[in-house]
Amino acid sequence: MEPIKIDRNSWHFKIVTLVDDYPKDICAYRRAFIIASFVISILGFLLIVGILLGFIAVNMILGLIFSEPGILTEVAIVGFICLVSFGTFLGVPGVYSWYKRRKMDRDEGPGVVTLAYRSWKEKHCAPVIIE
Repeated sequence: MEPIKIDRNSWHFKIVTLVDDYPKDICAYRRAFIIASFVISILGFLLIVGILLGFIAVNMILGLIFSEPGILTEVAIVGFICLVSFGTFLGVPGVYSWYKRRKMDRDEGPGVVTLAYRSWKEKHCAPVIIE
């Protein structure tokens, strides 16, 4: 089995390091990536739910003080604003850094995702070299 080279500056390595500092093979790398992605998804969901619940609480308090504001319309507007803000502040810098670092060369061979899938299907774990 040929070792798989992974760049320290890649987005998937940054996600993997949340769970495992130095995975020794592609199976441990894939497992750490899946676990970290699941945790990030749960935290993102909880963040969005917390923001919406906070807005609902503020809206209820303001509704008691002032006139009836129409909660569904305001929740929809705030949800849309949160999604746009989330995409702008987190998505745009990520896409920009990816675009800045990407390589147009196709001679490098298969990527990490392809090699991880092949190792899963072929039931072998190639060693990982972090560059």
